[in-house]
Amino acid sequence: MRIFRRIVFIVACIGCLSACNDDTVPFNLSPDLTAEEATDIYRRGATIRGSIQKRNEQSVVERCGIYVANNPALSNADSITFNFASLPNGSFTQVLSGLEPGNTYYYATFACSGHTTVLSTVRNFTTLTAQEPVMKKPEVSNIGQHSFDISTEIIDDGDIQITSRGFRVCELPEEGNEAREFSAGTVNGVTFASTIEDGIKPGTTYTVRAFAVGAYAGSTFTGYSDTIHVTTAPLYVPTLTALTAYSTDAAGTLYVAAGVTNDGTKTATEWGFVYSTDTEEPVIESHNKVVGQGAKGAFTASLTNLSDDRPVHVRSYATSEDGTGYGPTFTYNATDFPTLTTQAATNILEFSAQLNSALQERNSQISECGFLWSDTNTLPMLADVGADVMKLTASAANPMTAQLSGLQGYHKYYFRPYARHAKGITYGAVSEFTTLLVEQAVLSSTTVTEVSYVSARLSASVTELKNGTLTATGFVYSTSENPTVGGAGCTVIPLGTATSLSTEWTQFASGTTYHVRAFATNEKGTSYGSSATFTTRERENNIDVDGYEDDDRID
Repeated sequence: MRIFRRIVFIVACIGCLSACNDDTVPFNLSPDLTAEEATDIYRRGATIRGSIQKRNEQSVVERCGIYVANNPALSNADSITFNFASLPNGSFTQVLSGLEPGNTYYYATFACSGHTTVLSTVRNFTTLTAQEPVMKKPEVSNIGQHSFDISTEIIDDGDIQITSRGFRVCELPEEGNEAREFSAGTVNGVTFASTIEDGIKPGTTYTVRAFAVGAYAGSTFTGYSDTIHVTTAPLYVPTLTALTAYSTDAAGTLYVAAGVTNDGTKTATEWGFVYSTDTEEPVIESHNKVVGQGAKGAFTASLTNLSDDRPVHVRSYATSEDGTGYGPTFTYNATDFPTLTTQAATNILEFSAQLNSALQERNSQISECGFLWSDTNTLPMLADVGADVMKLTASAANPMTAQLSGLQGYHKYYFRPYARHAKGITYGAVSEFTTLLVEQAVLSSTTVTEVSYVSARLSASVTELKNGTLTATGFVYSTSENPTVGGAGCTVIPLGTATSLSTEWTQFASGTTYHVRAFATNEKGTSYGSSATFTTRERENNIDVDGYEDDDRID
């Protein structure tokens, strides 16, 4: 019959002694073994701790673990083996479960190497026979001034039906104070928990025990856990977040922000910032004070006329009836902040522009810099990125530049440089620009002169670029009205991207009427000037009417 469930039988202790090969390890190289007194004993389980320590590098441990038996000689013992290499500092903790109530168990730590098996001192424990439920020691969390959360787990229900569970709470000293029972607020299988808050006072120590009640064979059994002590948070003044800061192009000005994280025992009625060049811990009674703007959870202020030559020590504060609380000290040195001087945007096109700023890093230890831009927010900030503000990072160089693309044509934008650094954030002034409105180019009418039998001089000009970039200009002609580039029966005379167009074309046919006009192509397409119509001179019987042969030009 097995001694307990969930422990796999490996080998009997005596069997281990007889099964080893020839001994190759001297006894004095065997490890030191310990087995501690069992803890967390209940009806069907207990916890065993111990250690296996090598005496030196020559010690060899081929197999190790613990033997558990129902007799002190450990005859027919069950064993639990460990991977020695995985034991933290050679120590182990083994939880036994599935034991029989009211039985005495004997155990020892063992290690085997060669013929040699060594054992620690044999110890014993007796499982409980009572029917009361057994619970783990309660765990406490979220301790406040007027409440705390408590939870535990039933590790042995005593084979009875649990009818109620909760926690017994008593203020110290217990003498003269009545213990109160709080039913479990939440139950999840064997785990139950509660938030204890009714009548809980700040700065007070309470004893807490979990309890569980059940019935069996007409009898009621109540089990209790071990007792723990819980001390609630004391009365205190408001607490605040660490101060954050940013600077702009305004000299001697620092913008600061903080928030009240907890009012303390009384509600905070005033909050803001206090600063001084004389002490690292300024107080509102004797140093410069600026009342914060905004709600106490997130308030701001601007500190002006700060010294560029001396460190300025700044603390946030909040005051309630119980006193004034202060946040950590923030020390401002002007040279710890970079300077950003916004410069006008350049290379402004229809859908892009280059943003520019001068940058002096000084001692600021910049971690990120670039530009913030928006078409609606006239004062873009990093806190607004992702809403109506976009961020464009750049290298920390002087000047600092970045190419902005994907814009709308003929649209106004606002931008400013920024830099994150060890002390906070620095912003440059806000500037604005408007992208170009690009349209098709405008051309003059075409002028036709020096018309001959097969040639004529054509002249025109691009009178307005309309913010576009020319990719092609020239003339197009046809015997039909309104000739177009690529049109049927139309001939193009390319002139590159010139804006002053003039050419003498000699590929016309004699005695023919032509329609010609100048064209220009940019990113918005191809536009045309007004069309001109002319007729080349006609030949008679292959002799020009003036008596010259066909190949002779007539000026």
